[in-house]
Amino acid sequence: MKKFYHLVATGPHAQGYTILLDGKPVKTQGGQVLVSPTEEIAMLIMHEWIAQKDIIDPQTMPVTQILVTHLDRVVSQRAVLHKELLGYLDTDLLCYRADNPPEAGHAQAIRWDPVLKWFEDHFAVKLNTTVSLAPIKQDEKAHQAVATYVLNLTDPVFTVLQIITAETGSLLLALAFVEGQISPADAFEAAQVDEEYKAGIYHEDEYGRAPDTEKHQKSLRLSLQAAHDFLDAL
Repeated sequence: MKKFYHLVATGPHAQGYTILLDGKPVKTQGGQVLVSPTEEIAMLIMHEWIAQKDIIDPQTMPVTQILVTHLDRVVSQRAVLHKELLGYLDTDLLCYRADNPPEAGHAQAIRWDPVLKWFEDHFAVKLNTTVSLAPIKQDEKAHQAVATYVLNLTDPVFTVLQIITAETGSLLLALAFVEGQISPADAFEAAQVDEEYKAGIYHEDEYGRAPDTEKHQKSLRLSLQAAHDFLDAL
């Protein structure tokens, strides 16, 4: 979309703060006014709109996208998203390990075992891992503990949890992330440990990475940092 505005500002709203383009409030794809729960988040979004050039690129506005997801999806569909989110526990990336070559499994253990240990300490239940492709069924106690935790999250925090889970393939990483146990860089490295191992094998530092891989990794880094900033500004 071609840029159509000149002045970006924020303004008060009954539910928080709006982002104004030439004095008019931004609306979501669903037609709702884009209302931020805090002034700090509104300011982050304002700067994303200010940074746009001749063409508006939504991919460069990750905080805006988080708030849009919150308003257009989570508020009205949280029960459905809650069920989908809990389904990741049995298919979580961190629980499926490589045993061949051993170096791959070692790389996974370095990045993933601390998160599994944190989960065990936080939720008082140990998760199963496997080197098989056969699906795991985690203990019902783990399912119940995570379900209770997620149910008690506010909608904005749930939104971040849902986004990070989907983008990394790991509910465990997302839980540690929203609890402040891992940084955006830590989450990225854990989510990409297999890609980084392959990159070393194929000497991608010398020959370069596939454009799709590079694009995906850039997007993931941007999303993780935006999610961190969003949580910090709540």
